[in-house]
Amino acid sequence: MAHATAPSWVRLLLGALAVALVIGNGSVAAQDEGRLPAFPLDLVAPGLTGYGLTMGPGDRLERFEVRVVALQSGMGPAGSPLVLVETRGAFIDAAGGVAAGMSGSPVYLDHAGERTLLGAIGYVFPDTDGRLALVTPIEAMRTQTETLASPPPGATPVATPLLVTGLGTRALAMLERSLDEVASHPLTLVQAGGTGSSTGPSPALEPGSAIAIALVRGDVDVAAIGTVTEVVGDDVLALGHPFLGVGPSGWILSPASITAVVPNRRVPFKLGTVGSEVLGAVLADRPAGIGARLGVEPPLLPVTLTIDAGGERTVLRFEVVTSEPLWPVLVAVATLEGLDRAWQRRSPGSARLAWELELAGGPPLRILEEVSHEGDVALETARMAGAPLALLALNPFETPQPTGLQLLIEVDDQRRDGEIVEALLEAGPVRAGGTLGVFLRLQPWRRQSEVHALTVTLPSELAEGAELVVRGAGEPRDDEHEGGVDTLILSYAELLTVLRERPRSGDLVIEVQDADGRWQVLERRSFPYLVRGVERVPLAFTEDTTDDDE
Repeated sequence: MAHATAPSWVRLLLGALAVALVIGNGSVAAQDEGRLPAFPLDLVAPGLTGYGLTMGPGDRLERFEVRVVALQSGMGPAGSPLVLVETRGAFIDAAGGVAAGMSGSPVYLDHAGERTLLGAIGYVFPDTDGRLALVTPIEAMRTQTETLASPPPGATPVATPLLVTGLGTRALAMLERSLDEVASHPLTLVQAGGTGSSTGPSPALEPGSAIAIALVRGDVDVAAIGTVTEVVGDDVLALGHPFLGVGPSGWILSPASITAVVPNRRVPFKLGTVGSEVLGAVLADRPAGIGARLGVEPPLLPVTLTIDAGGERTVLRFEVVTSEPLWPVLVAVATLEGLDRAWQRRSPGSARLAWELELAGGPPLRILEEVSHEGDVALETARMAGAPLALLALNPFETPQPTGLQLLIEVDDQRRDGEIVEALLEAGPVRAGGTLGVFLRLQPWRRQSEVHALTVTLPSELAEGAELVVRGAGEPRDDEHEGGVDTLILSYAELLTVLRERPRSGDLVIEVQDADGRWQVLERRSFPYLVRGVERVPLAFTEDTTDDDE
């Protein structure tokens, strides 16, 4: 008998629910589940000593000394305290202080003759000797509260190194800018590392193990390196501070191997490689850290990006996480990388884009678009690559479930764009409900100007104060943002219809706006180049607004 398998997004939802139930129980369930007891925060006092664990080069679990300096009240998640500690030992000396990538390193103190878990290294003080750190209490991580108070002045989350391979300088800069807009704190991007090949199962995760939180894998890799704080059954807590701070997530949890710790005057950082094995999914990205579940398959979007440039074809294949709002951004970044590899220059030109996005439970979404740019066609095309995907990902109606994306781009160095120079009305009476002749003068780039005569039918309900508007389809109306849509959308199904039928930037649109600001499209025409510009012509109606000439 065949066995039905639930879609990955269903398994992810069930896994997230399980993690939420475990985390929500907090310390009440800690003893029953075999967790180490939490060190009582009311007993934290200066001078207490303990130790921490973190993964060092060669995947050796390193132990470092910890001495409590003070309890900083009201500085952590939901007003909880943070514990100021001083770190010591051979590993700290060699690294030059607490290193980026040590986020989540567990800190232990003895209490009543037994080992207890104080929490995780979460914050450091850059531009110091690097030995002072703030520990996020394990109770805050277990309860995963939503509210984050600011850490003490001068302290920042221990940087989580974002290891990137397969991206050039421009794509890396685009990724950094995009993540800065999403993340709750700055990230440290390191163009190093990569995905290592594994010959067998990775060692079981334990406190102090290095982990990777992967956003992209394949011909392009983007993954953060951090440290495990606690493992209870299939549930993993790590970092001691947010990764991006976006709440529910759905990212890839993979093993990581540490190759070196690089000294740095501001904050030293770990270098490593990301294991190819998928251990599970990161389900929660909260102020006190991340929560993951082993054995859960994160939903991924397989992407095939094909770029034709001057007869040369470049193909990139990769997978991106489908959490919002990341996946459109990640596709755009990878597109810029593919274009830079194929195009190898920053120059004017034009591009045609064709998306085919597979959606669970429905037909594929197919979109065609054009780009022409006077300075950097590659960058403009990359931005366009993510635009319709962002409209879909951020829609207010329904969570999209993309299952595959094919993106084909043809790029060349010929500018194919033209300006609307003038719009004139045919002489004669203008009547609501009647026909109207429109003469358009267009100026294609470095070609002879063109004059086009069109006839449109005006709505019968028009009155004084209306205007005829002629614009390129890529130009926004006065009351919408650039890249917006012209139609009032009331459902997810309507959004898909609008995306499928939306005019390309190469189209010319003729419409009217009445005195109350309402719009109505009268005509759409396609041109072999991208139409730019907007012309507005006031409509002066005759007294007789009927179609009868009597």
